[in-house]
Order: sequence, then structure tokens, then C-alpha cells
Amino acid sequence: MSYIKTINFSAHAIFNNSEVRLKNKRRTEGSNFITLLIGENGTGKSEFLKEIVEYFRLREQSKGKAINKFIRIDTPIDKNTKWPEKLIASSFSLNDKFPFLNKDAEEKNKGFYRYLGIRTASNNAFTGKMRDELFHCMVKICANPSRLRIFKEIINDFGLPLNYKFDFSQSRGVEELFENSRQKSVVTLSTIVKDMVDSFKISNRFAPSTLIKMQDNVILKNDVLRKINKTFKDTEKNISINFDLDEMLKAGLPKNAHEVDYVLKSRLITLTDFSPGGNIKFQHLSSGQFHLLKSIITLMAELENSSLILIDEPEISLHPSWQINYMSVLNKMISQFNNCHVVVATHSHLIVTTLPLKNSDVIVARKNKINGQIFFSSLDGSPSGWSADMILYSVFGVLNKNNQSFDYDVKFVASSMSNWTQTSENIKKLREAVLRLSQYKLPDADPLSKFIVQSEIFLSKVENETL
Repeated sequence: MSYIKTINFSAHAIFNNSEVRLKNKRRTEGSNFITLLIGENGTGKSEFLKEIVEYFRLREQSKGKAINKFIRIDTPIDKNTKWPEKLIASSFSLNDKFPFLNKDAEEKNKGFYRYLGIRTASNNAFTGKMRDELFHCMVKICANPSRLRIFKEIINDFGLPLNYKFDFSQSRGVEELFENSRQKSVVTLSTIVKDMVDSFKISNRFAPSTLIKMQDNVILKNDVLRKINKTFKDTEKNISINFDLDEMLKAGLPKNAHEVDYVLKSRLITLTDFSPGGNIKFQHLSSGQFHLLKSIITLMAELENSSLILIDEPEISLHPSWQINYMSVLNKMISQFNNCHVVVATHSHLIVTTLPLKNSDVIVARKNKINGQIFFSSLDGSPSGWSADMILYSVFGVLNKNNQSFDYDVKFVASSMSNWTQTSENIKKLREAVLRLSQYKLPDADPLSKFIVQSEIFLSKVENETL
């Protein structure tokens, strides 16, 4: 199994000098692992994920020569084994902190890092590019029977459609390339391509890079023309590709899907609409539906063996029932691959409840109320199956009315103070209970405030007695 064991920060602007242990379980089942990072706003969860991405990107680009002096990551893997082979970052926030690669950086990246967020540029998002990405990913998923089977199971788990239609039209300025394409000679095609490139220049528009390359590359000209002939009939201006998941499990990819994928990447055609489930149009999807579809489709297409996957706030816009299913579905996704480590940052107590028991750990990020320093601690045991009140109080530090877990901690601490037995287990339980109670800033005159102060003094006393 490959994974991140610990992350050590040194003189870091946010995390100062701290150690974070991402895997605590000594024994786990399977070859993949999930770390859930939870904490209130302002505890640096998104920054934490970003630092992991930047660490491995720097290491990959420099072939291990460059070192980030503020962070050290320990992966208990043989030095001759490369891990991760792939780095994936997913988010549905326009303000996520993951790096977005421009065209030049993407070429140098060589597929190592994949950003699966909603930004289609460094600081904005365009729906057209999102639709293109969904089509490219659908082709990749559906060309692989094992991916397709898991994808269909996941779609069923969430009650999403099993049919996805994509509509295409010829891009503006290249229509002549498609007219009577079967009758064009190489000489005629060369003249047409040159005229189109000149037309783009005159109108101050960027010509598709494939069109520019076709001017001096006969092989590319013939290849593009062959793909156009397979996808568009002479009289057609528009075409559609329909992904029926049930049908594809029997018959494979829709006809000419690979050719359409190539011509779309070449910017010679435009994806005009995406319809999941028949009459439902892309623009009519709710934010939750779009988020879930994009997350599932892009992750399912990009996952590989030995991947490190970082997911920031997957609960955004999701219905509570979808949040509850999310972790079990994520575990199903990675089950088809080996040596994957997933790190998920979340605020949702519903996502926490379905964390798989045997291959996961929970890390809690907290901020010291006095000095503002952020620190991390491991959650003993798994919160799977806990009540909402218990998770909100014990994990997120949220106290609601008549919270039984809070009442239990008060009674446990009071009982310990009046009838103390010095054991390492009792000290551990007392420390955890006092830490949870100490999160709440109460008026000085409140009797409970005085009780918490006394409990902190008592804890300090019994800890000193063990030294």
C-alpha cells in the first residue's frame, strides 16, 4: 500500500511548526486508503490540500531535486518506486486554492497533475469548456468496460440518468472544411486551409492550432479529413452522440465517438448542448446535479493506479441523501485501482457518517482560541454510525440544544474529578472530554465556565503526576 504517512510543516505561514499524521491505522484492508480532514472555517483545510499539491508538483517538475523548505512529506515507500504516479485535485468551489495550469504549464506537466475543479481559467469558469471536458471524460470511461460498469453502478446509486446526449455543430470559420469533404483533393484542401487561416487573422481571431498545423502537414490534413468524413455527412451541419450506459455495456462506444472526440479537441467543431436523461438540458440542471455529475464523471475518467486524490468540500450544493452516500461511492470508485490515497476536506457531518471503517482515518483541524495557532489531531475510532448530535459535538465542536454527548462529557469529567483512578486510559478519556468542553467560550459568571476551568486544572494535575 502507498500513502502519505505524515506531513511536517516548518516555519510555515499558516501551520507554523506542526506534524500531521494522515494514516494512523496499523492494519487496513485493501490497497487504498482514505483520510478525512475536518474542521471549522479558518482552520486551513483548503490551504493544507494546496500545499500537498504544490509539494508533489515541485518534486515531479524538478525530478526530486528541488525542496520546499516549509514542508516535508513522508511516504513509507521504497525510494526507487515512484508515487504518486498521478496527482488529482477536485473541487466545486470557484475559490478553491488548487493550482490551475495554463497551456504552457500543461505541456510541461505531461499528465501528472489533473485539476478537476470548475475553473476553466485561472480565475473564472466557462460552461462551454466544462461541457467539452464532460464529453472527453465520457469517451474515456465508456471505452473501458470495467470503468463503465462501476460508473453505471455509481450513477444508479445516486438515482441519476443512464442516458447522456451531446450535440455538436461545425465551428464558426471552418465550415468550408466540411462542405463536400469527400470530393476534396489534397491541393484543394491546402488552399481552403490557407484561406481559412488568413480569414481568422483578418478578423483578429485565433485560428484552431490544428488548422494552422494542417498547412504544412499532409499526413495531418488527410487524418483530419478522414475523421470529418466519418463523423459528418456532406449535408450535415449538426450531429449528436448518445451515451446509453446499458447499450454500451453490450455494444461498446457509440459509432465515431473517438473521431468526434478528436475533432472537438482540435476545435473544428463545437459542443452546443449536453442533455443528461433525455429532455433535461445542461442549463436546466440544478447546481447539486451538475456538481455530482461533474465530480463522478471526471474522477471516474482520471483515476489510475498509484494516484493521490485531493477533494475539497465535496458536500457543496449536494442534497443530504447524496452527502450520506458520497464516501461509500468514493470508496467504490477507488476499489478498482491499487495504491491510491484519497484526502477529503469537509464540513459535513453527513459525509463523515459513511466513512469506510477498515481503510480510513479522521484528522481534526482546530484553531487555538487564545493564540490563533492551527493544530491537528487524530480522531480515535471511526465516526461511522454516530448520531448527528454526537458528530456535531465531538468532531465539529458544534453544541446544539439537549446534546446528549455534551451532557455525557460534563458528567464524566465531574465523576472523574470526584472519584479519580490514575490509569493511562482514564487520562486519555479525560483529556479528550476536557478538550471538547474547552472549545466553548462562556460568560465568566456562568457556573459551567468555572467548571471547565476547574476541569482543565485537574487535567493538568493528573498529567503532571504521570511524569
